[in-house]
Amino acid sequence: MKKIFQMFLCLSVLALMLTFPAAAEELCVIDPLPAEGASVTAQSSAVQLRVPVESPCAVTLTVTGPEGIVYQRSYGERDAAFTTEEIYLKLSGGGTAYQVALQRGEDTRSFTIVREPEPLSHVTGWSAGLPLSVLTGDGSGSATMISGSDGVTTAAVSAAGYLVGQARLTVNGGVLTAELIPCAGVTVESAEVRVATDVGQAAAILTSQFGGTVSVPGQPVSLYGAPAAAVVLRVTVSFAPSVTETAAEGELPGQRALYELLREDSVALPNG
Repeated sequence: MKKIFQMFLCLSVLALMLTFPAAAEELCVIDPLPAEGASVTAQSSAVQLRVPVESPCAVTLTVTGPEGIVYQRSYGERDAAFTTEEIYLKLSGGGTAYQVALQRGEDTRSFTIVREPEPLSHVTGWSAGLPLSVLTGDGSGSATMISGSDGVTTAAVSAAGYLVGQARLTVNGGVLTAELIPCAGVTVESAEVRVATDVGQAAAILTSQFGGTVSVPGQPVSLYGAPAAAVVLRVTVSFAPSVTETAAEGELPGQRALYELLREDSVALPNG
């Protein structure tokens, strides 16, 4: 009997969990309505419109997205302001525009709702280059391989699939200076530079056993005569995806060759 009661209790709890989701997305209520030809943004997929009605009239609302009409309804004769039911706007990429046509009697007002992603906070980003898994054997993120010769390497810095800045890695006389240039609208909360000058260091570059150099952007770092080095420029950022663009995927050209150069040099060292 006790087991039957426990089973019944578990099924009841499961039913409640299915009936009441753990969290619901915040609803966006557009009030007041945008002016004719204007645009308004929404960071929620569910929106409602507060429709003013000054005198009795028939009201019709049509919302059109990139793939056609997503919502259309005739509200019949209305004689007072009202709020529409929830209208769901799908997000594609960094933003999706929906054209709204609100007809009240003989008057039609047209405006745009731009569906945007919600702001991202405390997101980890990396300078582009070579997947960290090539250096460490596992894990996510990326490292930028650089030559030990004088020159400048530039690499995009991305977080959550969005471009958030650019890394400028300058080598002069065997000394590296890493510069971080964030995109407009991106807040940099922290930034760290890790430099490995042999494959042993590179394999442990994110661990507490890392034997290379840990610094910050702008601080010179010696490469100790290495012909190549692995650089991890890791940032923590907050931003609204709408202010930037989707980051390009893939490795930077020449990264594998520089890693092989670092590996061969490490093997050639007396204690490598």
